[in-house]
Amino acid sequence: VVCGARSTLADVVDRITLHDRTAAAIVGSAGELLGVLTENDVIRAYSLGASPSCCVADWLSTHLARLPKDVVDALTVWPSCSLSEAAMALHHHGSEDFASRHLVVREVDGHLLGVLSALDLSRALCSTYAPEEQVRRVGRSLVK
Repeated sequence: VVCGARSTLADVVDRITLHDRTAAAIVGSAGELLGVLTENDVIRAYSLGASPSCCVADWLSTHLARLPKDVVDALTVWPSCSLSEAAMALHHHGSEDFASRHLVVREVDGHLLGVLSALDLSRALCSTYAPEEQVRRVGRSLVK
């Protein structure tokens, strides 16, 4: 799910709910990735008194967002990354201050392919018990 920077929190919730996702990539007017808004961001925003009409770009610019632009690179994997490598990356970053449960999947040139949630990754890893399948690539496991 991709939403524009001028979308409101309510708009993003509608989109992620409609598509049965847990996060949305937020892009600027030129298509640049500004960050990812997660369901945990929405809960945090509302619990802190944010209005449903709050602009997501404003929320992402706070120090409270889990996956703002400045941490996207640390949580980016490539489609050629194995599921096991993606799981290790998510686990490693789960103990950091931003503790996101999502990875951004991009091409080497930076083109956004999607957002991989911990649930997506768990489903892909558990879909087979064969260790050789755990080297299956992230690009084949993305939910579009």
